Amino acid sequence: MNSEEVLTKTTEELLEAIGKDITKGRSVVPLSKKALVDIGRSWFQQNYLKISNHVCNNERIRKLYKDKNIRRRTMLIVALGDLLMGIISGVSPITVSALLMKEGLETVCRNQWADILD
Repeated sequence: MNSEEVLTKTTEELLEAIGKDITKGRSVVPLSKKALVDIGRSWFQQNYLKISNHVCNNERIRKLYKDKNIRRRTMLIVALGDLLMGIISGVSPITVSALLMKEGLETVCRNQWADILD
């Protein structure tokens, strides 16, 4: 998925994609959509704190969030993907970026960004 396409996916579709990434080449039997979503959700929950700390403390992400440019969402997805490439492995950084965007960076980073969210 590219950065534009990923923005059209539902949270469930993004979690399923993470589940597919994690299980690629590991499962002999095809897994159900629900199983893949559950695997993706579990991975995201286990890695959420590490990911959010890196994202919310990154000055580039913070500046892009404050920017009111019309293409801000796409620019944030790409910047988040770039940042996450150095933090996560085995799953698409763009997919994880989209999940963070769906949750809302104002929610993910509310403690670290209190000064710009008021």
